[in-house]
Amino acid sequence: MAEQQLKPILSYMRAVVVPKYVFIEEKQYDRKVIVDDDILFRLNRLANELVNTTNAMQRVKQAEEEAFFF
Repeated sequence: MAEQQLKPILSYMRAVVVPKYVFIEEKQYDRKVIVDDDILFRLNRLANELVNTTNAMQRVKQAEEEAFFF
């Protein structure tokens, strides 16, 4: 629901929406600590993808700005 409502608004505001997420079930954490190694792996992979996406978008923005001489 939130994705359907927020994605168009964020796109209008020229935001980059990372279309990935990690679902965590109640049995995969205990006392606010994640106990499933697979979830930790997927969260780390998601974080790396987010960093890579952010770096790529910064390079694209910099290239666009350098295309103008003023």
